[in-house]
Amino acid sequence: RGDMVGFNSSEGSGVAVLPDELRKPGRLVGMCSDAVFWVPIQRHLWAWLGLEPISRSNMARNLKAKKSVLMVPGGVQEVTMMSKDEEILFLKKRHGFVKLAIQHGAPIIPCFAFGQHNLWNFLHFGPPLFPESLVKAAARALGCNPIIFWGQWGGPWPKQSPMQVVIGKPIIVPHVEDPEKALIQKHLDQYIEAIEQIFEKHKYKVPGQLQKLKIV
Repeated sequence: RGDMVGFNSSEGSGVAVLPDELRKPGRLVGMCSDAVFWVPIQRHLWAWLGLEPISRSNMARNLKAKKSVLMVPGGVQEVTMMSKDEEILFLKKRHGFVKLAIQHGAPIIPCFAFGQHNLWNFLHFGPPLFPESLVKAAARALGCNPIIFWGQWGGPWPKQSPMQVVIGKPIIVPHVEDPEKALIQKHLDQYIEAIEQIFEKHKYKVPGQLQKLKIV
């Protein structure tokens, strides 16, 4: 069977430290905005990690083929909320990935990458130079967040810093082709609760990890 892996790592680099059983070739397909392939060097990294452009049809195709799909539920909107003071996850309105999981009977696996904020320096475009509404509109149109980031030696690769990816227990969902909103909300709430529990249990284990979690 295929699984729906809800991976909370806005920078995406945590994919590189997933356990081998998830990264086994042919088993896991990562989904991301096609905009990440615009960046030289980084696009080769994402391709090596086995990522594909995210779309409902691509996700459904892989789940139907009994492959697991990994995606960041918060998407571009979550990246626009990135903060240097707290972890912010955009999840409360993210019903789509849960609905897709139920339509294919795919268990939802909660994951969280700790230490990711130590990998990059970043600079947002936003207030006071640009209105926040303009930045979010540009992010939706481009498929990526207007942001300047740099890592090791000022380049487009991550700094050397410890990371830990924690994988929670699968959330078993029924196989329903046309699920009701209440059923989707029930399993989204379970996913959010699982992420909160993972964060509180493991947040002290990686040096430099932000200690506050905000889910919107």
